Amino acid sequence: GVVIDPAAKESGFPLTTAVAAQYGPHAITSQFDLVTLYPHARAIGMNDDPAWHATPLLETSVRAWVENGRADEQASFDEGQDIPGPVVIGWSLERVQEDVKQRVVVIGSGEFLANAALGNAGNLDLGINLFSWLAGDEKLIFIQPKNTLDATLDISKTGMMALTSVFLLIL
Repeated sequence: GVVIDPAAKESGFPLTTAVAAQYGPHAITSQFDLVTLYPHARAIGMNDDPAWHATPLLETSVRAWVENGRADEQASFDEGQDIPGPVVIGWSLERVQEDVKQRVVVIGSGEFLANAALGNAGNLDLGINLFSWLAGDEKLIFIQPKNTLDATLDISKTGMMALTSVFLLIL
């Protein structure tokens, strides 16, 4: 089923967008305190395999759930049918095979790094951290600096004169 998250609706996103603000203890998410959004996310389960070290990376809040019925804006939690949150929607896996370290990340949404979702919250930062860790370059994992918003004020000559006149009147 699809993860339903009331926190997404409260933030102006579709109910079928999972919101992750809780991250597992991992190099990818250490010191990562940004919210990330996952459209049409699925819960990811993990089988025990002693060869792999598995770490849950992304988790929804307890208010989210896995909807096993119709996943739309009218979805509501049905006890006995739906799976209550928190829901794990991302895992990292690591193992050593023949002296080679292998790394895998599984995320339950293929859309969280798509152009439409990349600018949402911390999705870009998390995506960069994911690829840095997968490449084995942990020193590149950090929160990217944000560009400042354009702080210029474009005003016409008439507007400038009116603003100056008001300022002079106040003095």
